[in-house]
Amino acid sequence: MISAERYTKNKRLYAKVKDVKVKYKLGKADLYLSNLFNGDQALGERMNTFLNENWDSLLNELRPLMETSISDIVRASTEKLFDTYSFDELLPE
Repeated sequence: MISAERYTKNKRLYAKVKDVKVKYKLGKADLYLSNLFNGDQALGERMNTFLNENWDSLLNELRPLMETSISDIVRASTEKLFDTYSFDELLPE
């Protein structure tokens, strides 16, 4: 969700981003990480098995960080877009 407010610049209507919130839903993921633990194959396999068996817990721990990171990226892109183009340029009739 992006919330913005309108403002006028050079007699044209623009938007300024006030807030960005990202929520996402991710299904099952299968991970395979290689060359873990200085190439210790057995330990690497155990880590991959652990990560794949505990994907839901890992996702729940990472979700706030991921949502914040994605929100920051979306905010930066949207701010640049809104600063560069007026409403008329973004939404021509």
